[in-house]
Amino acid sequence: MAGIAVLNIEQGKLQVAADTLKQAETIMQQVFEKPHPFHAILYYNKSRLLLLQGKTKEAIAEANKAIAITERFFEPEHPSHGDNYTLLGDILVSARKGEQAKAYYRKADKIYQHTYKKNHRNRTYLRDILNRLDPKQEMLAVF
Repeated sequence: MAGIAVLNIEQGKLQVAADTLKQAETIMQQVFEKPHPFHAILYYNKSRLLLLQGKTKEAIAEANKAIAITERFFEPEHPSHGDNYTLLGDILVSARKGEQAKAYYRKADKIYQHTYKKNHRNRTYLRDILNRLDPKQEMLAVF
């Protein structure tokens, strides 16, 4: 179900994605008694959706849930941590908290260095965004 929600998010069908994620969460609560790595995926996608809906406070909360679960289940250099940190950075940029975002982007890049080559899309994205982040205005500089 999370995959269907991701497709709906990508297609801009945000209400359908929200409904699908709610169904997925209900099923996970019935199947898994304790936090499970699948919950991290759910919270990651919920935070993406909330970011697109402009609900940054809620998005930050969901991203932090995803981070807590991946920290519990995965090794420190697992790329899922980098994905979560990158998303939290994106949310913080949206909330005009650029300095906080930079810290998460740097944490993500440090993790990605162990997994991906320098020209991998995740690493080039982080380099690009860090170069464009305007520390004075705490937002992305538009070229």
